[in-house]
Amino acid sequence: MNRILTEVEEILPDFWACALAYGDTDTFTDEDMAAFLAWNGDHIGWNMVHVGEDKGFRHTHDASKYGVLACDCCTYTFNVYRKWEKKHEK
Repeated sequence: MNRILTEVEEILPDFWACALAYGDTDTFTDEDMAAFLAWNGDHIGWNMVHVGEDKGFRHTHDASKYGVLACDCCTYTFNVYRKWEKKHEK
């Protein structure tokens, strides 16, 4: 199996930046931690490479389905390896 590196952007809470970059969750409440761990479990192997400067309040974002309410967010860019299968040529 071959893998190809792709970039994926997600709009996530701005207060997740330290957790995504350094694993620092010291300021998280129990609810913050539960949401972050749920998101992280669905995104294993994603490596954050950039945090955008587009900070702004969002009612919905990519962490909403994990229970995170409306908050200030920004765009995070991740490197993600995906499966790549070469088609057999005839």
